[in-house]
Amino acid sequence: MWQYTAPSLAFEHPFLLNAIISIAALHTAKTSPERRDMAEVHRTYFNTAISQHRDAVRDLSVANAEAVCLSSILISLPAFILLQNTEVGSYSPPLQLFRLQAGTVKMFQTALPLVPHTSEVNAIMAAAPIVQDFINESKRDIYRAPFKNLVRWRAADEIVSAESQEAFSVALGFIGYILTAIESGQHDVFHIRRLLYSVPNIIPSAFVKRLQDNDPRALTILAYYFSLFKAADGIWWMRGIAEREVLGIQSILPEQWQWAVAWSLQKLASFAASTLPGMST
Repeated sequence: MWQYTAPSLAFEHPFLLNAIISIAALHTAKTSPERRDMAEVHRTYFNTAISQHRDAVRDLSVANAEAVCLSSILISLPAFILLQNTEVGSYSPPLQLFRLQAGTVKMFQTALPLVPHTSEVNAIMAAAPIVQDFINESKRDIYRAPFKNLVRWRAADEIVSAESQEAFSVALGFIGYILTAIESGQHDVFHIRRLLYSVPNIIPSAFVKRLQDNDPRALTILAYYFSLFKAADGIWWMRGIAEREVLGIQSILPEQWQWAVAWSLQKLASFAASTLPGMST
């Protein structure tokens, strides 16, 4: 799809072509730091792609639905890449990541029904692991078992609403499922990355609201999530995210929460010492 379908469509749809060029420039900027000009090339093409993409969305039709779906993916990718620039000393949770990914989901829900059944774009939804299966399976209590101490514990004066408790439980289920997938050794790095990439798309909005409030429990769970990135960060757009996010979260957590974030630090160390199949891709 990315080698043939996307480039072919790009010559018919300038917004997709500009998105592809912007990501190519960003890749060069990250992998060849001496090419300082590539950062500006990325910004120029990315901004143009965003503007053209909005116009395409307003005129969404069968004729451009495939290209809109593909450009949506490429436009959302820098939200992860920019986490590599996180300043640990002045950390704030990456709310833009969750908001942008949620927007991508809505776009797919609108555009995908217009995509022909024979299109390669449908492979996105059919590729393993199936996201809906991930959501359903992660509801099992077994995936929250590693975090039972956090679930039972309450900080002084901490009050957790029923809505927040449900959001935290869902998030921990996702994390526990991915943790099991990593530690079982039965899945390659591509499978793990797809799971990690899908979480911001499906996380409850109540969880994002708690992050916006800098809720320590939500931040701790976010550190758990990002620590898993270390198991699959052998690719240019994920490299270094795990350390920056976990250490950034640790730097702003109150003293009484430091014991809980220690789990994330332990995972960083253990994943750094192991390698998943396909890690060097």
